[in-house]
Amino acid sequence: MRRTFRNIIFFGFATTFIIVAPLLVLYTAGYRYNSLNGHIVHTGVLSASSMPRGATISVPSYSIDKKTPYIFNRVMPGEYLVTFNKEGYHSWQQKLTVSSGHTAYATDILLFRDALPTLLESLQLNQMSLTPNKHNTTGVPSNSPIILVINNQAVEIHDATADGQPLIGLLPSANYQLGDVRGHVSIVLSDNGMIYAIDTKASNPIVLAEHGTIYDFDTTNNLLAWSDGVEIHTFDLSSKTATFITRQSNAIISLAWQATGKALLASTNDDVLAFSLDSWKTVTTLLSDATIFSFWLNEARDTGYFYGDYNGATGLFMLPVTK
Repeated sequence: MRRTFRNIIFFGFATTFIIVAPLLVLYTAGYRYNSLNGHIVHTGVLSASSMPRGATISVPSYSIDKKTPYIFNRVMPGEYLVTFNKEGYHSWQQKLTVSSGHTAYATDILLFRDALPTLLESLQLNQMSLTPNKHNTTGVPSNSPIILVINNQAVEIHDATADGQPLIGLLPSANYQLGDVRGHVSIVLSDNGMIYAIDTKASNPIVLAEHGTIYDFDTTNNLLAWSDGVEIHTFDLSSKTATFITRQSNAIISLAWQATGKALLASTNDDVLAFSLDSWKTVTTLLSDATIFSFWLNEARDTGYFYGDYNGATGLFMLPVTK
């Protein structure tokens, strides 16, 4: 009787081990039972971080007051509406797909300040410079790697850094202004609404020739943004590739790169928009219901300034952008 009882106990434990051990291994490896389809599935991972840190993450069925940065392990495969919230900042929200056995990333999400403009100085309309443009400088910058020479049929481009200043390209006949210089790359604007990027080290020096009158450089990532007033494009000066960003119904009057290079700010006469240039392509309205004559960022590129009208006042305003 005792022998029989011991055998029952032994086989019971053995059977339990045979059943439970594989389940424990599968559980540890991230496999879970999906009640929706009745299958055992391999879960995924969701990695979330933001700039600045400390944003509250909302992931349906998974987050309870989690703060960035945070990694959600063993997330069932599927699509989730992920939201970041932080006091004083615009919220960020996107649908994120978590795949079986893979990590989905919502990392280094840039959060923009949610703040009203501050009037720095009251000015009347006739006191303002309505079209300040630090890019459209007259003459030739002292550090310019190129020299433009007018001939009878075209405008010659000469390499000012090489012996003898050799001819390296031609531009159509027009009036030109040399703008920003970044190393061996120069921006040239024409009076017929064209923007050129000229790289003296490239085999074909005219690396960009597009319709545009507004632009800004991101020196950190070697990116140029430009607009013809309707469309916004970027151009990677390293890979020589152009990317279309957006088309706006309201005329664009200025462009400005945010400090990290992860976002581009565009101003119309009515609002200021921030375009995140990550895989999410999110658009955040930083300012609306204003009359804007000119918009730019400070040297740190984290604070905006504009001339215009807002909330019944006219003058110079400050607009926080990022931390």
